[in-house]
Amino acid sequence: MNKKLKISFVVGLHNPDYGKKYLMDNLYRTQLFIDNLVYLCNKYNLFSELIIVEWNPKNPGEFFQKIDWPSQLGQMIIRWIEVPSSVHNKLPNSQRIPIFEFFAKNVGIRRANGEYILSSNPDILFSGSLIKYLSKTSFSKDYFYRADRLDVKGYISRRLTIDQRLKYCSGHVMKKHAFYGSIKPEQIMFSNPISSLLKKRKLIKKYWTGQGLVAYPDGLHRNASGDFFLMVRENWFRLHGYAQLTTYSHMDSIMCWQAASIYLEQVILPERFKIYHIDHNRKKSLPQTNWVRWYKKFERYKRTNEALIVNDKNWGLAGKKLKEIVIN
Repeated sequence: MNKKLKISFVVGLHNPDYGKKYLMDNLYRTQLFIDNLVYLCNKYNLFSELIIVEWNPKNPGEFFQKIDWPSQLGQMIIRWIEVPSSVHNKLPNSQRIPIFEFFAKNVGIRRANGEYILSSNPDILFSGSLIKYLSKTSFSKDYFYRADRLDVKGYISRRLTIDQRLKYCSGHVMKKHAFYGSIKPEQIMFSNPISSLLKKRKLIKKYWTGQGLVAYPDGLHRNASGDFFLMVRENWFRLHGYAQLTTYSHMDSIMCWQAASIYLEQVILPERFKIYHIDHNRKKSLPQTNWVRWYKKFERYKRTNEALIVNDKNWGLAGKKLKEIVIN
């Protein structure tokens, strides 16, 4: 293909058995994710690559082999990169945290070829309207792009067509993760649009005064930002990717602060561009990131007009030869 690769979708994963809920394990959710993305990228003529980074595989090669790969990928190139346990085991907390999600994503981001890089997760289903928008839009290097996340409850059958799966998702939303907090949709979805707007303004005011679920009034949509964060490739490299911390959670929030530290403005996509999150069980009692400390560091860097760059030049396991399988 001589066409210019537009978007690199990057996700990290680990255990095919992880987080089983509603009869869906990580393998099943990943299968839904791949089905969805390949179908929609072909439907809307979006020439892209999907980079899946398998971090610390329990049984090397097993996860890849269990995927029911589409016979025709069309507009999609798929790259499966494996980071062996020998790399994982050298890191602090490696016995407590089976996958360092943002290390894994950095491996993919570092090796991405797309003009734009979209960091997401393999438990996400993109709406048709969103992929159509991505296929037709040129994105600015002066912005980073965010979207609300909708959590979906219940079993999503592969017997349904992609359009039917998305219709199911739209009818089974149990929580919305937006700029103004994480709430049940019925809390703001009034039939009267004026009432809905007033409710949103009230929630935003609560957020801006630091009383909401997403604390600290930085004006950034950090809520579930690991599920949709889009920037031009050069800005990911300028920032050296996500903070490679050996704790759990909040590296996606730190990335928002990193982007803001180089004066990128955020664009929150309109509500019609939906991303659905497939609900699953989670591990508990993992070592948490002290995000307050990082927020204070962000404020300090803003005052001194410095870029908040966390990693060194070797971020994303630069220069390390990793096993990679390319499809199409």
